Amino acid sequence: MIVMGVITAIPFGLAIKQTLNKGPDADRELEESMDPSLKYERAEAIRMAQYEKERADREAEEAKEKQATRKAQRTVFGKDPATLGTLFAGVTLGAPGDDALAAKIREAASEHHIHIDFEHDLKQLVGVAIDVGGYENDCAGFDEDLRAAWGPSTSGDADHGVWFGNGQRAQLDVAHCKLFIERTVDAATWIGHGDTIVPLDFIGKPAKALAAKLGPTVDADETMMAWQQVGVGNGGSGMTTLTAEIANGKIVALTAHANVDIATRADIEDRLTKLFGAPKESPESGADLRWTGRPPVEVSTTPNAIELRAGK
Repeated sequence: MIVMGVITAIPFGLAIKQTLNKGPDADRELEESMDPSLKYERAEAIRMAQYEKERADREAEEAKEKQATRKAQRTVFGKDPATLGTLFAGVTLGAPGDDALAAKIREAASEHHIHIDFEHDLKQLVGVAIDVGGYENDCAGFDEDLRAAWGPSTSGDADHGVWFGNGQRAQLDVAHCKLFIERTVDAATWIGHGDTIVPLDFIGKPAKALAAKLGPTVDADETMMAWQQVGVGNGGSGMTTLTAEIANGKIVALTAHANVDIATRADIEDRLTKLFGAPKESPESGADLRWTGRPPVEVSTTPNAIELRAGK
């Protein structure tokens, strides 16, 4: 019996010796063999630690990306109101567009969730539409940075800001995080005689003369000519849409449509009164006002737009 006890004790002693020699892992295995729930608890602790690490890494990466995005967003606007920022180096509103440069700018902007559209009339770049996008559609940071640079908007509200300066106007649509910067002209430059956006002097003249002025890209046929040029006023938006009606090779009427605010509409009406005298209210055609000059001019208005027809 003593011999059997010794024989039995030898493997057990060897197992204890091996366990002791294996260190902490062996201790853990021994504990788990004695209490299986420990294995589950340890596995769960490891899983949670890994989850927390991944979450912390993800939040750190998102914070880094958010910071980089906001920094990139500040490059779309300049130091002065209604000016373009350093992202648009080499771009000048009112100058001919550069397709290669525009493509380079769009590519650089897209890396930070910024989408750029360049708007042209027949001959030149007249505006830039900037879809900032924000970070996860949050425009608060961009709005804050823009107002810090440009100061309070000249009109609008918390969701829409308007700024202007140096013949340019800018509008921020906070809800969609979109900024528009574009050229604009005053009422005297918009309509009148000479080189104006609505060229009254061409009424009654050969259509070829107006086509030559506008350039070869104008959309025209024997009965009509259509084109776009810069907008008018500080509180409006978008370009002026123009059409010329043609009969027997001559311009017989011009129509112009523009989005304007109330102040700009009043400036246009004052300009027409200066050119043609007092208007007739509620003319037979259904327009709001009519000036019986050469050519006669009628104006129809809505709260946010004006449509002007000059000619027969």
